Amino acid sequence: MLKQILNGRILTPEGWLENGSVIVEGNKIKNVINSSLPVEGAEHIDAKGCVVVPGGIEMHVHGGGGRDFMEGTEEAFREAIKAHMEYGTTSIFPTLSSS
Repeated sequence: MLKQILNGRILTPEGWLENGSVIVEGNKIKNVINSSLPVEGAEHIDAKGCVVVPGGIEMHVHGGGGRDFMEGTEEAFREAIKAHMEYGTTSIFPTLSSS
């Protein structure tokens, strides 16, 4: 199913797009368009007054939310991931240190 995020301020590789739309199919961005006209057949998500940015990728992280990946427990891993997700990070590369 298509989703259309419209009326928001969208960050693109070229800069800011005011009142455009992000078209999402499944869990992937299909297109970013310079129009806030509703796309027929799509679920519409009104982002008026909001900023729309893609998920962030953290390439060097030792933990999060007060937890460290070196703890080596599932609980520490899940809590660190949850902390990153709350700030818009969608992917991480856990970095481990040895002595």
